[in-house]
Amino acid sequence: MSADRAFDPESLLETFQSLPIVTGYCVALSGGADSVALLVALVELRPRLAKSLRAIHVHHGLQQEADGWTTFCEQLCRDQDVPLEVRRIDVKQQRGESLEAAARRERYDALAASLHSDEVLLTAHHCDDQVETLLLHLLKGAGTDGLAAMPVKRPFYQGLLLRPLLQYRRSQLIAFLESRNLRWIDDPSNQDTSFDRNYLRHNIIPGLTSRWPGAVSCMFRSAELQSSQRQLSDDLASIDLASTADPLTGALASPKLLSLGDERRLNLLRFWLRHHQPSIRLSRKQLQTLDHQIRVSEGKGGFLFQVDGNNIRQFQGRLFKDRLGKSPELAVTIWRLDRPLVIEALNLWLEPSQLFRAIPRLKSTDMLKVRARQGGEMLEIPGRGHRSLKRLLQEWGVPEWKRSTLPLLWKDDRLICVPGYWVAATR
Repeated sequence: MSADRAFDPESLLETFQSLPIVTGYCVALSGGADSVALLVALVELRPRLAKSLRAIHVHHGLQQEADGWTTFCEQLCRDQDVPLEVRRIDVKQQRGESLEAAARRERYDALAASLHSDEVLLTAHHCDDQVETLLLHLLKGAGTDGLAAMPVKRPFYQGLLLRPLLQYRRSQLIAFLESRNLRWIDDPSNQDTSFDRNYLRHNIIPGLTSRWPGAVSCMFRSAELQSSQRQLSDDLASIDLASTADPLTGALASPKLLSLGDERRLNLLRFWLRHHQPSIRLSRKQLQTLDHQIRVSEGKGGFLFQVDGNNIRQFQGRLFKDRLGKSPELAVTIWRLDRPLVIEALNLWLEPSQLFRAIPRLKSTDMLKVRARQGGEMLEIPGRGHRSLKRLLQEWGVPEWKRSTLPLLWKDDRLICVPGYWVAATR
């Protein structure tokens, strides 16, 4: 933690230089002091980052002042010469979901939809946010995953999510803005102590730091230690996922899952559920309930389990994860094979390396057309001639609810792959 020195944008350079190759940076801009400080710091670093910089503002429409906040962000970005995208969302709570949680979920969905391939989404979470998150999770009886609080960086749909300010206190960011005579927005809802986070911020943490001045630093360090443990758990789960999940469909093989010990199986389930969809939140009890259904069915019977906007279904010995609601339409997409194919609405993530292993003649410069079934497709099966895709999907045991959104990969008007089920013979 860097509480002993003033915030200096130069201190962020090491974090940015450690990133993989990226196409640009996108700041999540609310207009509050934290995000304004982050945007201005990035503007000062822009010549040395040598990447595009833009901002996105999510208009929740939950407060009367929301239009004014959008106007403020637009003016700030004009002053800083930064392109701004404004996304308006309609926050709808799911059953049992708080307004805070619904707004967060909708906000991250909007940010994900806006993010470009290999772009870095930057959020302005700081040390005080991290400590509040740790305490909230502790009060809910969280384990390692919750007590690790927020990671500095993690994969985020087709890009990366980075929190470069976690080492700094909010007071340091305020001092930085004041040194540059910059304004920011104060959200009046941040004073409402009926919200748990605000109650901790205004009533609990000041009392802790009054009695123990180093409390914030110590709690921050505990979160870092728990984060190290979480990384070990994730590394183990990655190994298990590679041997248990279909690399193209993402479905888990239930018999292989059941061969793992209890804690290792729960660890894999947690990792799989949040893989490429980290916004999923589930309790230990929910995880154990899902695990119980898998064990009772001996990995064979069908069942439906719902968690945080997703259906978890077992079908013919495989576990599938799908978004709740009406199946989305799969629009025609062009996939350039130098980057992953991400279709967030379908929980679909395909890596080019998976395709290269199956079809060695493909190159990273190739471009494939991705679309759903239109009817009448025929596949050439070695030793069986041409067969109807419709009948083959039934033979392959593709769940009925997945058939309409199953992506088909085409190259030069030739169907070359049904991911997870069929690859055209090499010619």
